[in-house]
Amino acid sequence: MPQINQLFLAVLFVSVPGILCYFLLKRLIGKFCIDLTDRVIFIFLLSIISYLIVDLSDCIVVQFKSPNFRIKELFLNPNNATIYDVLFASGASVILAIALSYMHKYKLWNKFAQIIRASNRYGDEDVFNFMLDSNPESINGRWIYIRDHKLNLLYYGYASVWSEAKEKREIVLMDVDVYSNDNAILLYSTDKVYISRNDDDITIEIPKQQPDAVSASVEQEKEK
Repeated sequence: MPQINQLFLAVLFVSVPGILCYFLLKRLIGKFCIDLTDRVIFIFLLSIISYLIVDLSDCIVVQFKSPNFRIKELFLNPNNATIYDVLFASGASVILAIALSYMHKYKLWNKFAQIIRASNRYGDEDVFNFMLDSNPESINGRWIYIRDHKLNLLYYGYASVWSEAKEKREIVLMDVDVYSNDNAILLYSTDKVYISRNDDDITIEIPKQQPDAVSASVEQEKEK
C-alpha cells in the first residue's frame, strides 16, 4: 500500500505541467464540456507535450549531437522525476496554453481541416458565440438590438462582453437605449446594461448600416 501511494504521488508530481496547462486554458478559453475521464486523458496528453517541448528545446540547444530525452524515463519511472524536470515542463506548459488558446481563438485547426476538405465545421462553439465573435464589421460594429421577451423590452447598444455559458446567456451592452418592445418608444438611456436570460428569452438582431459607418464605429471602439 505505501508503494502504491508513493507511485500515485509521483505520477501526480509528473502531471503538474499538464494540470497547470489545463487550468490556464480554462482561464483563457472558458469552460470545457468534458467528463472526468476525458479530463484526465487531456491532462496526461498536455503533460506529455510539455515534456516533449523541453526535450526538443534541449535538442536544439545541443544541436542534436547528444540529446537527453527525459520524457521516456519520467513516464516509465515517475519516481525519478526531479523538481527541475517539473519546473522546466511547467514553463513549457504556459507557452503551450497560450499557443492552444491562440489556435482556439482563430480556429486554426478547423481552418486547416477545411483547406484539406476534411471538415466543414467552423468550430465547437455555438451560434451565439460564433456570431458575437465574428469580425465586428460584419455585425454592424457590434451595435446590436436585443429583444427581451421576458420583460418586453428592446435594447440597442454596443456588445461589450458576453459569456460562453450555455445555461444562461449573459451579455453586457454599453451606451444603451432601452425601448418598449411593443411600440419602440424610447423609455430611457444608460451607460451599461447587464442581461442574463435563458435561450428562449432573448433575440439578437443586427441592424443594417452603411459600410463606412460600420468601419468608423469599429475604429472608435479601438481608440477607447
